[in-house]
Amino acid sequence: PTGLAAQADAAFRAKDWDKSQTLYGRVLAQKGLDPEERKRALDRYSASAAEAGNPHQAVTALEELGQLAPEAKKSFEWRRRYAQALDLAGLPQSADDHLRQTLKDSSLDWAVKAEAGRLLAGRQLGRHNHVGYVVAMEDAYAAAVDRYDVGDLPTEAVEVGWLLEELRVSLFAQTLGTAAPVSAKRVRAAIAALG
Repeated sequence: PTGLAAQADAAFRAKDWDKSQTLYGRVLAQKGLDPEERKRALDRYSASAAEAGNPHQAVTALEELGQLAPEAKKSFEWRRRYAQALDLAGLPQSADDHLRQTLKDSSLDWAVKAEAGRLLAGRQLGRHNHVGYVVAMEDAYAAAVDRYDVGDLPTEAVEVGWLLEELRVSLFAQTLGTAAPVSAKRVRAAIAALG
C-alpha cells in the first residue's frame, strides 16, 4: 500500500475509526486507484464509518463496493454489514427487508441464506416480535427446502417442518401444548443442520 493507505491501515488496526474513515476517504479520492485497492479501501471505509457512527456513509460505501465487486454482495459478511449499517442509520425495517430479500435471492448460496435467516430471526426475537420471528424462521426453512425437487424432501427436512409447527403452537396456542419441548434455539439449529 501507498503511504496514505498504510496510514489508513494502521488506524484501522488500532481501531481509531474516525481517523481510519478520514484516511480511507482520502485513499478513495486518489485518481487512478487500482480496482483491488479501491475494493479494499471501500470495505474498510464502510467498516470504519459504521464504527465511527456514520452509518449513511457506511451504506453508501457498501453499495459502491457491491457495484464494483458484485461477488462481495454474495457474501454473508457484506449482507450482515449492510443490514447493520441500515439499522444504525435508524432504518431497522429496511435492514429487515434487506435480510428477507437475502432469504429469497435464488442466486445466493444456502449458507448465506441460512445465516441471514438466523440474523433476521434473532433481530425479531430481540424485539419480542414472536410473529416476525416465526415468519423469519419460515422463510429460512423455505430457503432450505427450496433446494429440493417436489417429493425429494429428506426426512430431516420434514421433521424440521414439524418442529416449526411445534414452535408456532408453543408461542401462539400454549394451551394446546406440544408433543416435545421446543425452543427458538432448537429450531434455528435444526434449520442450520439442513445445510
